[in-house]
Amino acid sequence: MTDQREPRDADCWVPDSISLPPAGTGPLAGMTLAIKDMFAIEGHVSSFGHPRWRETHPPATRTAPVVTGLLSAGASIAGLAKLDQLAWSIIGNVGEGVAPLNAVYPDRFTGGSSSGPAAAVAAGLASAGIGSDTGGSIRVPAAACGLYGLRPTHGLITTDGVLPLAPSLDTVGILAAELASVGKILHVLADRVEEAGVERVIVPADILSAVSDPTAAAVLATATAISRSAGGTLAEAPLRTYISDEVTDLIVKSADTDADRREALAQWIRDAAGRLARGLQSSAR
Repeated sequence: MTDQREPRDADCWVPDSISLPPAGTGPLAGMTLAIKDMFAIEGHVSSFGHPRWRETHPPATRTAPVVTGLLSAGASIAGLAKLDQLAWSIIGNVGEGVAPLNAVYPDRFTGGSSSGPAAAVAAGLASAGIGSDTGGSIRVPAAACGLYGLRPTHGLITTDGVLPLAPSLDTVGILAAELASVGKILHVLADRVEEAGVERVIVPADILSAVSDPTAAAVLATATAISRSAGGTLAEAPLRTYISDEVTDLIVKSADTDADRREALAQWIRDAAGRLARGLQSSAR
């Protein structure tokens, strides 16, 4: 499809946003990116969605490998984009300053926590957005803003230099209006993307049966476009086929390994009492 979005102000950039030129030439030449402001940029203090984080943390001493890889492949950084406080919320309206605008559906939230990158792409201010997804922070903004969103397999893209929320679940994700852009970025960033192609795109049949006919048709049309572009076949299967008590137990046990990180973050949240969103504040009690 062809992106018809015209650039417009979307309140998507952090107050101290910076832009960066390409550091090389490659498959991403000409592509502009909105980077969620939790990726380390040498000399810059990430906001992590709240000015208090800047006040209590030093500038990064090196740039995250994801960012250097993108720049080396020919992309430029249009700006550093807002996010929900500490990448916690899923709505997109609990961050620093004015909440980013959903340019495609102005009466709706952008979705979070990667609200800024999604707003920038939806408004035509960037070709693609780079964010994080722990529990839906790429997928929800993509759905809210009419974009393609990819949460890759955990560990496929390095999270080195990305502020962690729950490392055993954190991933680096991609947002774009063009499916081809997602593929180009994935090929640049993923460590093992060449090992296997896309064999099937699976649509959850049991969920489709529970939504309206127009919604089901839209999901099927999108899945068909993805399968054709990726060279795989389209299939329907019950979502429950992929969910079991064993999978749930694995996720819970994996999250338990983040206990030390959660406690350190919780202590910072307690120290910032009264300056954070209510839901985030209560999570540290």
